Amino acid sequence: TICSMPFGRYIGNCVLSRLTRRAAGYPCGLDAQCGYTVIRRSALSRMRFDQLYDRYGFPNEMLFEACRVGLRVGSVRVSSVYDDEVSGINPFTSIPVIFYLIARSYLRRRLFWSAPPLIPEGEAGSVE
Repeated sequence: TICSMPFGRYIGNCVLSRLTRRAAGYPCGLDAQCGYTVIRRSALSRMRFDQLYDRYGFPNEMLFEACRVGLRVGSVRVSSVYDDEVSGINPFTSIPVIFYLIARSYLRRRLFWSAPPLIPEGEAGSVE
């Protein structure tokens, strides 16, 4: 049977998404842990993917990079669907890495770059 997100994942998702938004300077709701991302080809050419962490945590890194290069970022709500699958992600190794990526990006933003442009409230969007 299909059910809602398990409680532990829900809490982890909320905490990590909130910290990611704060580190990126992104004030609106954003599920940074979803992994479902849409981005325009023109935006891809402006991003430096060779400098991003390429494992679990990549969606966070991609958001940070989008903000660093001045792309306009939007968010569209999606529903999570869980069946009887088992996650292959080890929280004891992946969560510390994500905390590190968030802290690193927060410090970079505070020291080197400004907040991203905002999309008006209620306007659905995608990454530019």
